[in-house]
Amino acid sequence: DGFQRRHQLARDLDILVLDWSRRAGDRYCLPAGRLREPLSAARDAQAVVVTHAPEDWNEAALRSGLPGPYQGLKVFRGDHVPLRLRPLKGGAALPLSWLKDRAITALSGIGNPAAFEEQLTRLGAVIKARRFADHHPFAPVDLRGIDGALVCTSKDAVKLAALDLGKESSVLVLEMELRISPKRIFEGILP
Repeated sequence: DGFQRRHQLARDLDILVLDWSRRAGDRYCLPAGRLREPLSAARDAQAVVVTHAPEDWNEAALRSGLPGPYQGLKVFRGDHVPLRLRPLKGGAALPLSWLKDRAITALSGIGNPAAFEEQLTRLGAVIKARRFADHHPFAPVDLRGIDGALVCTSKDAVKLAALDLGKESSVLVLEMELRISPKRIFEGILP
């Protein structure tokens, strides 16, 4: 959001984020595509953090698959690392191993629900997905018909916590951390 307003905001550094799994579709500006600036504007940034990349790909491999305007940028990996499951309305956190072979509903209103669902599957959960549009304004009706445990993202948890759901004990939040590598080099470019 700030990059598209780069002429209106004071800035020291522009870092773009590119979702590797969706890079082929990121060619056009709204409304034809998802971009808010033309792809060529990437040349005005200093770095790119690539998320959802193949696990074994390093900076050189990532750079080779980036669109042309990103080629001159410093390239970093951004890996979403699951940390724990926490109840929506307080209580003790559960270890990630709790998901192993457990049937859950994966609830999301995010831009890339497949990545969230894939993370839960890698943790051993047997998921039933319930997807909503990005930034969905959740209401209690959205949870009707869900039996058993429901796992949501931290982004969605903020909206769900404001609701009187009556089933908070079964709503869990998958807490994650974005780890950028190489960490030391990334921290070195920060003002």
